Amino acid sequence: MVHLQGKIASFYACEYRGASNFHIRRADDHSDMVTDYFAGSFYNNVTQMINTLCPLPAKFPAGCLIRGKDNKRANRLGIARRIGIVMKVSSYGYYTLLMADTGIEESYSYERDLEAV
Repeated sequence: MVHLQGKIASFYACEYRGASNFHIRRADDHSDMVTDYFAGSFYNNVTQMINTLCPLPAKFPAGCLIRGKDNKRANRLGIARRIGIVMKVSSYGYYTLLMADTGIEESYSYERDLEAV
């Protein structure tokens, strides 16, 4: 078990299969088998668990000039080849962009579809 910032991360280590059952819960929250309540969240792999405990920094900080890449998803969402400024970045990679062509703030969540200008 690992205690970090009021959260407890745990996993099951097996000699032959490696590790499994990656789990995070609050330190003051406990599972209750009588009511079928399981505290916290389970993750598929250790990378997901670590990124939840310590999120990676944003690829584009606030104030950065960006452009939408010309790819299938960016075209479908209407961000391709458009230029904007990053106004705000949330902790989970959601960007608030001020678009140059419309002057309207838009939310966007796929940082791999953006590039610095």
